[in-house]
Amino acid sequence: MINEDKLNRLSKRERLYYDIMKSGNSLYLQGYPGTAKSAIGLSIANKLEMKYVDKRLSQMDETDIGLYPVLKNSYIELEKIYKLRKVGVITEEIYEKIKNNILINIKEQNDADSLSFAVPQWALDANTEPTIIHIEELNRANSHVRNAALQMLNERQIGDTHFNDNVLIMASGNYGEIDGTEVDEMDLALSNRLVIYDHNLSLDEWIKEYAEERVLQIIIDYLRAKPREFIKLPSKKEMRWASPRSWTNLSKFLSFRYGMSPNIKDELIPVLLEVGESFIGRSVSEFVRYCQDVSNISIKDIIEKWEEVKDEVSNFNRARLSEIISNLKFIDLTQLNDHEINNIISFLKSVWERSGDELTPYLLYLTETSYKGNNFDVHIKILQNFKEKLKSLKELANINLKK
Repeated sequence: MINEDKLNRLSKRERLYYDIMKSGNSLYLQGYPGTAKSAIGLSIANKLEMKYVDKRLSQMDETDIGLYPVLKNSYIELEKIYKLRKVGVITEEIYEKIKNNILINIKEQNDADSLSFAVPQWALDANTEPTIIHIEELNRANSHVRNAALQMLNERQIGDTHFNDNVLIMASGNYGEIDGTEVDEMDLALSNRLVIYDHNLSLDEWIKEYAEERVLQIIIDYLRAKPREFIKLPSKKEMRWASPRSWTNLSKFLSFRYGMSPNIKDELIPVLLEVGESFIGRSVSEFVRYCQDVSNISIKDIIEKWEEVKDEVSNFNRARLSEIISNLKFIDLTQLNDHEINNIISFLKSVWERSGDELTPYLLYLTETSYKGNNFDVHIKILQNFKEKLKSLKELANINLKK
């Protein structure tokens, strides 16, 4: 039994998927490749302390999913199901149903042998503990394998073996022509049996639920500054492209080589120029440019030593200033000392003197979050330096409201 404490570990999206499965429906996630369809199933299982069974139909045949014919001796089967009931793998109700069917076969056929199908071990094991079974690439499998999987999705059974209530089943697949993948279209009779949900992963979700603890900070900062680079679909001739999965794979490679705090100039940039395109395709060019900028001056430098770097910052273009200000939103100001806060104020004033446009989103962010947690004092300290800007924003808002 999954208790409420465990359920509270789930994100809003994960709880939605869990509830669909737990209600007895067949959940089918369709989405672009590399958008964490597999990862979210694994995440749900880990948070709820469930076993996770991942089956990729495109790599399987009928025998892998319960369509391998075997000759069974009814008396041996009776002994097996008795043992399964005794250890709790099957319920009393299922036990009685299977037992009666076997006894009827013996009586009517006057024969203890019958032709049946071998249930795969992973399916039997699933009934021994809370389990999520994820059928991946449903619309890329051949029709025989897909039809076998559908019995499992729709009837929650393989052959005569029924899954108990502790087993949750989900499936997933790609769009097809929309995302450049080769799939077989599902007919209406099939699709109507599934709860088809368009799965997409936002940048904020990816960062909060996965990347914060596993992905290099410079990748996170870059994607926050350039959210359009998070998922960048390729043209027809391209094989490599940016997705949550490819950014994650790039981070795994870089952290394996250099740890979680690589030297940007001497380590990160050279290897990105060498193999970065292999991970994220043409998106590597923009990422390298960002790394080159950061290798000179980072948000950390501005906070800690503004006086030393202000002359170089004065040469930044508007796009680079917007990137830095965007990343400021993710700095916990309450953890900074007075010197560091004053450096931020000085930096923001320098931006204001050049052009107030880049400053507007951050000032609005400070205003909107001033009453969250312990933010008030430090936010007000910054905002009071920009009273004129805030006044003009208020006047503009009033004009728009009147319109």
